[in-house]
Amino acid sequence: MNVKKKNNELTHTIDELNQVMDEEINLKESEANHSLTEFEKEIVEHNVEGKTWNTSDQ
Repeated sequence: MNVKKKNNELTHTIDELNQVMDEEINLKESEANHSLTEFEKEIVEHNVEGKTWNTSDQ
């Protein structure tokens, strides 16, 4: 039937889109983890150097 064929095509397209979204999510998570790691390194270096944190917004 034509409806069954169209349904299969749509299901395949949805599966492909889900795969692309999963890949994008994994990439963004990887980038975020890398940024967090870099930020954590900066904090450690800052603390090791004995610097103080300026928390005022002025």
